[in-house]
Amino acid sequence: MNTISVTSQQPKVSHMSVDELWMQFRKQLRAYISKRVAAEDVDDILSTIMLRVIERQDRLESVKKPLAWLYSITANVITDFYRHRAVEQKAINKIENGYLESLIEPSKHGTESELTQCVLPLINNLAEDYKQALLMVEIDGIKQKDAAENLGLSLSGMKSRVQRGRAKLKAELQRCCQMALNKQALYKTEKANQCRC
Repeated sequence: MNTISVTSQQPKVSHMSVDELWMQFRKQLRAYISKRVAAEDVDDILSTIMLRVIERQDRLESVKKPLAWLYSITANVITDFYRHRAVEQKAINKIENGYLESLIEPSKHGTESELTQCVLPLINNLAEDYKQALLMVEIDGIKQKDAAENLGLSLSGMKSRVQRGRAKLKAELQRCCQMALNKQALYKTEKANQCRC
């Protein structure tokens, strides 16, 4: 079996630019990343790596093993990617587990939250089946079993409709609003121009 040592592939760094470094090792990095993340995320991670390399280009002259240096940056970017993904998943789980209702109810002082102003118009813009399911279950607080009976659906059909409606609402929220998570709850940070809320 033929093996290639990493050190044998290392070019002389003193004359290597960021562009040359990137062109030489981009395919290897892509293969490495592809084994660790979903295919749709590879290009985003590669872009982030390139930005970090550019930010650290002043260190390039002192790097003795550029491929090892790139793998170190890549590993850190992938770790950051999964950390961010975990935070997003916690927020999604809160929404899917009925947390949406508590976010959009009026506060103790009788004023509606900023999220209410964004979520309700988005729910109203969903297809009628999903809109009806989310309004009944998430906003009105009707149990899925009772909502299914009211609409003449099976319980599994209602659960499916609510789940799909939540997924569509999530997609609309992500498209419409830049959201961030703090330790307490979701908060909207910036609204996109084409947002309908």
